[in-house]
Amino acid sequence: MQIIGAFVDSHVVISNGDKIVHPVFITVCCVMTTKLIYETPLQNGFITQLSMFF
Repeated sequence: MQIIGAFVDSHVVISNGDKIVHPVFITVCCVMTTKLIYETPLQNGFITQLSMFF
């Protein structure tokens, strides 16, 4: 399955180029940034420590 996916994806990139790659790249970067922003304070207990002051 991985070989088939790589084959299909490479042909999509070659035929469509920036029309697909650029929006997908930006979307993935935004999703990963949002995930890191929301998960990091929860893992470090930042919310719990912050609530002690308020």
